[in-house]
Amino acid sequence: MSESPLWLNLLLSGPNPDRWKLVRETVSHALPKDEGLTIFVSADELEEAREAFATDRYTVAEWTISDGAMEFSEPLSEEEGNLLIYGRPDFPDDLMDALISGFRAEHFEMGRIVTHVHCGWCEKTEEAKAWFEGCIHFSDLVLLDARHEVEDAWVRDFQEKYRKLRYPCHFDLVRKNLPKHPQWFFDSQPRRLSLVFDPDDLSGLGGEEYEIEGDPPDEEDDPEAAGDPYLRRNAAGERERKVRPLPFALDGSTDSEK
Repeated sequence: MSESPLWLNLLLSGPNPDRWKLVRETVSHALPKDEGLTIFVSADELEEAREAFATDRYTVAEWTISDGAMEFSEPLSEEEGNLLIYGRPDFPDDLMDALISGFRAEHFEMGRIVTHVHCGWCEKTEEAKAWFEGCIHFSDLVLLDARHEVEDAWVRDFQEKYRKLRYPCHFDLVRKNLPKHPQWFFDSQPRRLSLVFDPDDLSGLGGEEYEIEGDPPDEEDDPEAAGDPYLRRNAAGERERKVRPLPFALDGSTDSEK
C-alpha cells in the first residue's frame, strides 16, 4: 500500500430501517465534530440516504460494481473518513469480490468491517440468521440491534456461539441507535476471521483491549480449503456456499407485507 492509503470502512446492515440513525449517532459520538464523512450507498438507497444525511458534515455518493470492479461516483476522501453502507437484501458476496479486487490493486485500504445485526430478524427466519452469520465471517465488529424483539437469553446465546468458535471480532450492544462503544466503529485494528483483506501476517492483535483467547481457525492452512468459504466457486462458476437474500425489502418490510 502507499504511505498514506485511502481508508474505506464497510457497514453490512441489510435493509434495516435504522441503519441511517445508527451511523448518525455513531459518528456524533466517535468522530470529532469538525470531521466529515463520505458515505457510499447503492443507487436504490441514494435518495433516502441524502435525506438522512442532509447536513454539511456528510457527502453522499453512489457505489456500483462494473465488470467485477468497484466504481464510486465521488472519489474516496483523503482528509476524512469513507463509509460504504450495504443496505441491500442480497448477500454481499459480489461486493466482497469487488472490494478484494480494489484492495489488491491498492486503490484503498480496508478499515473496519461492521455487521449490523437485526436480532428480531435473526430469530424469526433462518434466511436472516444465515445471512448475518456470513457477514460476521468477514467482520471486525458486530453490532446487536433490535434486541427488544428477542429474549435476553437469545442475545447471550448468539454471542456465546461465536465465542466458542473463537471468532476474534468484537460484539457490541446497540441501544437507541447508539453502540455501547462507538469508538470501535472506526478503529482500524483488524479483528476479522476472514483473511481476504489482511496482510501476510496478523500482527498488532496484542494488547489488553484486543486480547484473544486462542488463535482463530485458519482455513487457508488447509490446501483443500484454499480461498474464502463464502467466495469459492465450483467448476460451474457457482458459489460453493450459497446464502439466500434477506426476506425483507429495502424499507425493512417483509414479502408478506408488500
